[in-house]
Amino acid sequence: MLQVVSTTKSDTFTTTSASLVDVTGYSVSITPSAATSKILVLYDININADPSTHGGWGVLLRDSTQIKIGDAASPRPQVTIAKEAANFYNDLSGQSGSFLDSPNTTSATTYKIQVYRVGGTSSDIVCVNRTEQDNTDRPRGACTITVMEIGA
Repeated sequence: MLQVVSTTKSDTFTTTSASLVDVTGYSVSITPSAATSKILVLYDININADPSTHGGWGVLLRDSTQIKIGDAASPRPQVTIAKEAANFYNDLSGQSGSFLDSPNTTSATTYKIQVYRVGGTSSDIVCVNRTEQDNTDRPRGACTITVMEIGA
């Protein structure tokens, strides 16, 4: 292992966007030392969605390229993570995973997860690190992205 870079997001984030948006403070950059290096991405995210939506879904990206997504099967969306709402508006759902990437570069490379609201109305929210109602008796969490350069 040549280098390890990690970031933890402990504050909360919400969006009403029906299109992919960055989760503020939830990205990590690494500059591979060789173009042949592989990058192991480890991620976890706490996500919740308004119960009147279909849920909150997300995609792992390398810079602007979507990675670790399902195969295309129109009209089904290609995603990395999916939290179905199903009336669990007080449930903080942890999603985690890993991906071995081959960015083929020695330039600074950023990894992040973008999220979006599926269905519902423009006032319905998707939350990170908090529940939709965010009552005082409901949990809050933290999420981390860690990247590790592995020599070829």
